[in-house]
Amino acid sequence: MFDVWELFRSVEIIWVIWLASCLSLATMTAIGLSRVRWNGFLKQTITNEDGAAYALSYVMVVPLYFIFVCLVVETSHMLVTKAGTVYAACAGARTAIVWDSAGPASEVRQRVTDSARQAFVPFASGVRVKGSPAVTPSSSQQKYADVYEDYAGDPAVSRGNLMNKLANATDKLAVDYRPPSSWVDDAEVEVDYQYRFYVPVIGHALGAKGDDGYRYYSMESTVKLQNEAPQNDAQRTGISYASPD
Repeated sequence: MFDVWELFRSVEIIWVIWLASCLSLATMTAIGLSRVRWNGFLKQTITNEDGAAYALSYVMVVPLYFIFVCLVVETSHMLVTKAGTVYAACAGARTAIVWDSAGPASEVRQRVTDSARQAFVPFASGVRVKGSPAVTPSSSQQKYADVYEDYAGDPAVSRGNLMNKLANATDKLAVDYRPPSSWVDDAEVEVDYQYRFYVPVIGHALGAKGDDGYRYYSMESTVKLQNEAPQNDAQRTGISYASPD
């Protein structure tokens, strides 16, 4: 069962920062616009030098204003990515409850992992950071790209960008499948994504330094779904599909 509060877990502080930065940015913008005399504003700005010294306060505020803009953009992107981790965990759990009784445990686990990572691709970065090892796409990744291109007709992203997204999802999204101990238990999938910051100042304040020198923030999401395997110890439907002949 999907818990809406999962959208807030592990990013509670990000929600607070996002709300505070949005309010601060809106307030600063409103105050700044209220002080502008719009009648002949452009002409006065170009020709009138009276009171130019008062512009110093605006110049000093611009960097702070720019930081708030970056903070809103960065935290908004983080929250969208967090929603992506929930979606990925849900996709993995859905795969788990369908395939749990259909194959060996190792195969089911691999299917769950692949499903979660492929579901996360739209939310993953399409840029490979400097120093990342070159990755040769696997056959399943190539098939994923082929299916996407056939379905989209006119793909929104290039094949190279899609491969980068797949590679980043593989590198940074850890998937932990906890199979049900019995058919009456739920299937549980937890994902942990290492979000890379794009703004250095914000990254130093909120992120932890990774081995590659970039700043990361860990986002965890867990989804439990009811097991849909046959409801008996043998995990069989009791229907024989053999031909009577």
